[in-house]
Amino acid sequence: AVDPWPHAQRDMMQLHQAGWVFCDLRERLAARVFEGLYGTQELHCSKDGFTCHRPTTEDLHRTPNDHFDQGLDMLGLHCVQGSVALTDQDERDGCFLCWPGSHEFREEILAGRRRAQAHQDFIMLTDAEKDVLRSRGLEARRVPVGKGDVILWRSDLCHCGAPPQGARDTFRAVVYACCLPAALTPEEMYAEKLRAYEGLETGSHWPTREEWFQPRDKHARLAVKAYYKAPPELSLRQQELHGLARYAQAPPGAPPGAPPGAPP
Repeated sequence: AVDPWPHAQRDMMQLHQAGWVFCDLRERLAARVFEGLYGTQELHCSKDGFTCHRPTTEDLHRTPNDHFDQGLDMLGLHCVQGSVALTDQDERDGCFLCWPGSHEFREEILAGRRRAQAHQDFIMLTDAEKDVLRSRGLEARRVPVGKGDVILWRSDLCHCGAPPQGARDTFRAVVYACCLPAALTPEEMYAEKLRAYEGLETGSHWPTREEWFQPRDKHARLAVKAYYKAPPELSLRQQELHGLARYAQAPPGAPPGAPPGAPP
């Protein structure tokens, strides 16, 4: 039977224009969290999907997918990811799971991988690799949250969305969002950002790249009506965050912090 839930996998909504549903929320998160984190308003945001995990009647017996979202092409801290809880989630519900401190051993673990694997930006850990973390005194931790709570984590931290334990009568609803300074976005990405908006594509957590989720044959079996009939109208701030409107630049020679148009 065809699963009627319009998810890409594991109740994660990464298709059907999902990356454009929560633009207002990302605008608020940029102002309340990421502007202070990076010390600038000139940010670009991601177009992640979201999770809407259904209640369960029994344990799902899913294979673990603890993973890093950053390969060996980038060493150390390059990105801070975020999520906003739309529902209360306790430890037995589906919830965020991470290995605190695992970023300190990422390079050690990935050094044993083949080069092609180690340089991908989604790397699931094997049981042996998780045993390495345990040998360093680390353990996985499920993180309960209340509605409205924000979780921030390093992209070089091992983490995943932990499935519900046994029968649970609650939904897990989470929106993913990430911002990085717009100065890190390559010039060639601006045309791709416009294409993403026009095609209402859903991307990864990297605001400085354009990597879009594509439907597979199994997704084509479910007829889903489009949420938008045309690209949504965005506020000026949302256009800036999505790289559709450029940030105004001070003229060359202007003193640091000068407003656009200020004389040198």
